[in-house]
Amino acid sequence: MITKIPTYPDLLKYSSPMVIGGVTYHFNFRYSVRTDRWFFDILDSDLNPLQLGTKIVTNWPLLRDPSVDMPSGQLLCVRTDDSKEDPNRYELGSESVLLYFTEDEIPEASDPYDFLIKEVV
Repeated sequence: MITKIPTYPDLLKYSSPMVIGGVTYHFNFRYSVRTDRWFFDILDSDLNPLQLGTKIVTNWPLLRDPSVDMPSGQLLCVRTDDSKEDPNRYELGSESVLLYFTEDEIPEASDPYDFLIKEVV
């Protein structure tokens, strides 16, 4: 099941617990005024870091090295408009959404992420 990750662009920094595949992960989001971009961290249920300082970019896999402790699928930032730009402060959650895809939802293709983006948008 494709899971939409909740985002709150009115807040410059926030944490949000998410259950993915029956496991609770904590997502920490922060907005950088200097770069006009969003970054996130993923922590496990005990708040141990799994992935830190990842810039949210459009149409690119955001889980760097899925392992036993990480979700087994993939996280993508998908635009709902025709732009290919990375989301700025107020676009995350409106013109851009964060979606988690399970392994079963990622087709075996030459460019599976392009396929997923077209299917979702």
